[in-house]
Amino acid sequence: HNKAGAHDGSQSPLRRKGVLHVRVVEARGLPHMDRKGDTDAYVSLEFEQVTQRSGVVDDTIEPKWDEAFSFSVFDKESLLVGTVWDEDPHSSDDYIGSFDIPISSMEELDQQDLWVDLEAVSGYKAPPQKSWSGGSLGEVHLILDWADAENAELLLQQWIEDDINSNRLRIKENVLRFRTESPEVKYTWLTAIAW
Repeated sequence: HNKAGAHDGSQSPLRRKGVLHVRVVEARGLPHMDRKGDTDAYVSLEFEQVTQRSGVVDDTIEPKWDEAFSFSVFDKESLLVGTVWDEDPHSSDDYIGSFDIPISSMEELDQQDLWVDLEAVSGYKAPPQKSWSGGSLGEVHLILDWADAENAELLLQQWIEDDINSNRLRIKENVLRFRTESPEVKYTWLTAIAW
């Protein structure tokens, strides 16, 4: 006998909807951030309160990262939020610009290959306008893939193997270690890896 409104676990609001795989490929037209005209850029990605970041590419306004990240998705109405920063070893890192991408319309095996414009978001100090290329903060090249929950394990394994073979993952050992865990924890590594 189940009382009306009682929680039986089948409609858990935390049920995974799928997995989002994000390749941060490159950027172009970033502002010159340092006095000598260099930019040491990295990308921070946030999705459903999980943050991951790329490595830093030094001394260029056209960095090429080609790094891959995966996120568990609990709410398909969530936005993927990205921020590009200029690393500053002597003080706090400098904000360059941000982007957000809705994933609600993504479908399995329908890869999205996008160039997204960086925009200044209130609350952050934007770079001085004179450093912008043609009045723009630049743009970032992303490749997004989606896997529904039923197929997430299989597709994720394929994506990760491709990322490892292409040297797009920063900490391969952690991915391999978590991938060999028991089926009960098949998704937990996504939020456990320190990128």
